[in-house]
Amino acid sequence: MEIANNATTFHSRENYQDFDDINKRRCMMRLWLTLHEGRPLPDEYKHTREWAPTFNRQKKISERPKK
Repeated sequence: MEIANNATTFHSRENYQDFDDINKRRCMMRLWLTLHEGRPLPDEYKHTREWAPTFNRQKKISERPKK
């Protein structure tokens, strides 16, 4: 299992070659999680397909009254 935070980890992408054998293929599940007190995202992210939902959730969380 690999867990990474795309907001803090710089990485590149390459084409993935999967196995022909279905029993050896990878099972990938991508989760877009928002940490309650996570690192703020730059304003440039608010209009991107990947980051807009997270950006908006963070904004709503930060606007909640503090207990």
